[in-house]
Amino acid sequence: MDTKRLRDRLTTFFAHPFTDVAVAALIVLSVIFTVFETSCEEGSAEQFRYFLIETVITGVFVIELSLRWYAAKSTRVFFSEYWVDVL
Repeated sequence: MDTKRLRDRLTTFFAHPFTDVAVAALIVLSVIFTVFETSCEEGSAEQFRYFLIETVITGVFVIELSLRWYAAKSTRVFFSEYWVDVL
C-alpha cells in the first residue's frame, strides 16, 4: 500500500463520527479511572490495576495522535489542530 493511500484512509477514519465518539469515551474513562485510582489506598492492588488501565488508555491516545500526525498534510497543520491534545 502506498503512503498517500494509507494517509487518505487514515484521514477518512479520523473524520468518521464514530472515531470522535470513541476518543471522547476514552477521555471519560480515563478521568473515571483517575478518580478511582486516587480514591484507593496508597500501594494497594486496586490502585495498581487502575494505574495499568490508565496507562493502556494513555498508550491508545499516543498511538491515535501519532497516526493523526502521520496522516496530517504537514507537521505545522497537525500542531495547529492538535496542540491541546499533545499537551
